[in-house]
Amino acid sequence: MTEADVEGLGGARDVAERSRTCHRRAAQIGAGAVGLLGIVCIAAALMRQNFKHQVKGGENDAVALESASGTRNCTFVSMGLGTTCKVNRQDDTFDGEGTTNVKTLAPQAECQNWCAAHASCTGYEYRSTEMRCEIWHLAIGYSKPAQHPFEFECKRKKCSR
Repeated sequence: MTEADVEGLGGARDVAERSRTCHRRAAQIGAGAVGLLGIVCIAAALMRQNFKHQVKGGENDAVALESASGTRNCTFVSMGLGTTCKVNRQDDTFDGEGTTNVKTLAPQAECQNWCAAHASCTGYEYRSTEMRCEIWHLAIGYSKPAQHPFEFECKRKKCSR
């Protein structure tokens, strides 16, 4: 074997390595695209669910609660998974225009129980990753999709005597 043949084999190895690297990168890009497509599909499903709650009022997700005194019958209506509570469509604040109180409560049922036990509570926004219970005192008139849709849920309290 001549020196030129040995150099030719080295060049072939380089070409083969570049080809393997290219195939690995293509597989990584393909996997990333599939993952991104999955995220887009999940986000679209959450947005559809949120739209259904806005149109129908989320009555299917109501949970009936009765206070210890038995004088008030309250339900909590979910505005949809992945929603944040708002006073109205124009509300861009993070805290009900400065009127909410934040508590650390877990699980979410504890946040709901606290709200049910206090007449001034009109609903709550719960962020599961932080066990953050945002207690509302103004009427919740609207909800908006959260930036982190898997972490939030807005629930409006409806009571009757």
